[in-house]
Amino acid sequence: MKKHLIIRFESLNQADLLAKANHIVTCLRNNTHFPQPWLAPVPSLEELERLVNEYGLAYQAALNGDRLKIAERNAISKPMIEQLKKIAHYLEVVADGNEAALISTGYDLSHEPVRSKSKAEPGATA
Repeated sequence: MKKHLIIRFESLNQADLLAKANHIVTCLRNNTHFPQPWLAPVPSLEELERLVNEYGLAYQAALNGDRLKIAERNAISKPMIEQLKKIAHYLEVVADGNEAALISTGYDLSHEPVRSKSKAEPGATA
């Protein structure tokens, strides 16, 4: 089963989202598995980095609990997450199943499901 990049960023809290986005940008910068420029319509790494930096500033500004600043931070997170997802799909296509290449992206990788014996299965002990 092919590994896939995990793109469920909406489940992350704001601090983890910022950390993950920064980690991905760092991992993709000068990554030999994914040379730039990337094919259109994939967002460029520079565009992603600009959004991540904007999000970081908005994140810091919203730490005081100001509702307007929180709304601005949330508004900036949406296009950043969309770009992270678009880029992930591109990286999966370019990697073509190369797990080392996928690991080098900074995204988390999916794991194959682990099947455990059910008590209802024959041969299972109670």
